[in-house]
Formats: sequence, C-alpha cells, structure tokens
Amino acid sequence: MTNNKEETDSDMGIPPFVFTSNVLVEKEPIGILHAINQGVISRFNAWQILRLIHDEELKCGLPQYGIMTVFSLSKDIEQFRKLYDQGCDMLRHEGIIDDEIEKKLFEELSQTLKKKAKVSVKNPVDKSSKNGKTKKKPLPTNKNKN
Repeated sequence: MTNNKEETDSDMGIPPFVFTSNVLVEKEPIGILHAINQGVISRFNAWQILRLIHDEELKCGLPQYGIMTVFSLSKDIEQFRKLYDQGCDMLRHEGIIDDEIEKKLFEELSQTLKKKAKVSVKNPVDKSSKNGKTKKKPLPTNKNKN
C-alpha cells in the first residue's frame, strides 16, 4: 500500500465472524463447514485466513485448517466436496475411522447440527435400506409340476 493506513478486517475481505466467534477453534469443524456451505467464506477469504494463521495472528484447529486449505485450493464447491470425500475415504482405508466410529461421530454431528443450525440430516453411514423400502425376495417357484 502507498499510504500508512492499516488494513482493517473488511479491507482484507475476511468475514468479521472469524474474529467474533470460535468457528476456527471449536471442537468440531461444523462451524467452518456451515460457513463454507452458506457462502459466508469464499475461497479467497479462506486463503486470507490461512495467511493470518501462518503469520501467527490467528489460531486455528487442525480440522478447520485442513478444511480451509482444501477449500482454498479447490476450483469450486463441487471439487471441494469431492476432495473432502476423498479425504474421508483415505481415513477409512488407513483404518483411522471405521463404521462404528463413523456412526458415533455422525450421531454427535447430527445432534450438534440440530442444536446449532436447526438442520436434520440422514446418516449416510447407515447401511439399512434406503427410503424405507425393503428388497423383496423372489417367491420360490415349483420346478416339479407333477
């Protein structure tokens, strides 16, 4: 900058909630995912926030840091979702999470979403039949027609 005016948060394009809430350091990264999903944080905002973290001006939880890094490098929200899912698949493949752990974590996530965002979600880990439909077994046929 050519003048000596200090940059404000809004000049840097960083959402003010980053400084007025614990969205970066809360236990679950739900807040940051919700902000990204609602469009409150743009890819550029994520990059700016990461820059402040690297400069040690902000503290951040590791899950939130990872999410913002992937989001800032994604070309759009769809690519972010695919990369996020790939990360989850990698954790499954490496045995870091399994179905039982994932179900427990999803239940905790679901409860938090209901409280914070008033959102109800279906458990994608649940292996039960979809849409309440059960697969019908074919009726046995009588091969002996005597």
